[in-house]
Amino acid sequence: MKKENKVLIGVLGGIVIILGIIGLIKAGNFIFLIPVFIYFSESLHNGFGMDVWLARAIVVMLVVPFYFSVRMSTSLKKSERAQGIVFLSVMLCLCFFALFMHTGEQFFNHQTGEPIKWYAKTPEGYRFFDSPGYDPKYGIQLKPVGQEVVKEAENRQKQTQVSQQNQVEEGITFAPGETKKVIQLEPGKWTRWIITPLETSYRVDGPKDLLLRFIDGTVVENKSPSYVGVKRGIFKLTANSFGEVIVVVENRP
Repeated sequence: MKKENKVLIGVLGGIVIILGIIGLIKAGNFIFLIPVFIYFSESLHNGFGMDVWLARAIVVMLVVPFYFSVRMSTSLKKSERAQGIVFLSVMLCLCFFALFMHTGEQFFNHQTGEPIKWYAKTPEGYRFFDSPGYDPKYGIQLKPVGQEVVKEAENRQKQTQVSQQNQVEEGITFAPGETKKVIQLEPGKWTRWIITPLETSYRVDGPKDLLLRFIDGTVVENKSPSYVGVKRGIFKLTANSFGEVIVVVENRP
């Protein structure tokens, strides 16, 4: 056989193989959805105790865009293939993120009752993890959760919320029409909660070592002469020296 004929047969054979692979991928898209459908349906039903029909309905709602994303990602057109890969990646990320958010408060397997989280009792309280090992901050070996641990952690959280709510109710507020508060600082001590009015921005003028601790636990170090908040603030203040802080409310209706 001539060399040219061998090359031609090789090229044609390669084209046939490539077309065959693409055809199998195209034909296999729908088949590929079956194990995906089963996996996510069972995950929702068995993992979360969700009604089996509701779980299936949710998965079916995701199947159609998932199917077309897979088809687009195997397209011969580069632009369409790129869009399909992006859509498919976004859908998978959203699904896994939704599962992660939904399992945040789940400590035991729905079917077996076995613990699916581990904990460490630290100076900060209970810290929970999704796998065994050691607490990365304190180096304490993790233990599987039990019913008493979950109850105690929830009780502590409720007590903290009640205590925090009481402190907020006793906090420093602005009277109607008032736009400025002068607050005295004591070294190393936090002030009471300072609550700015709704639908206003505010500015905090104080020392450069001023710390602000917000109601959600976030702590901000103010390294400039002023800290500006663009929405209602609920925060405490502290510094390493005596001094005063001026809190100014702006854009008050």
